[in-house]
Formats: sequence, C-alpha cells, structure tokens
Amino acid sequence: MDVFIGAEHERFVAEMCLRAAFKKLKVGDVYLAVKRTEDALRSLKVLQEIKKAN
Repeated sequence: MDVFIGAEHERFVAEMCLRAAFKKLKVGDVYLAVKRTEDALRSLKVLQEIKKAN
C-alpha cells in the first residue's frame, strides 16, 4: 500500500531531495548536490501540474 500519493508524495520527495542536496553541498560533493536539486525540481514541477489539474 502506498502511503504517499499525488501532491503529498511529490512535496515529501522534493523536501527530502533538497535536504539531501544541502547535506551533499556541505561536505563538498557538488555533483550529487546538483543531482538532488534536479530531482527536487522534477517533483516540484509535477506538484505544480497536479495543482493546475485540480
């Protein structure tokens, strides 16, 4: 059973990706920080599309 679906899931994913990006940036791993930021942006884009549909 999926606990997170739709907008709530995308918001959670975006927040976790941004937290991971910040942690990677603090330790100097810029490549992974950028990758996690891109993942967050994808989730935020999906969240925006979900809100437009409703």
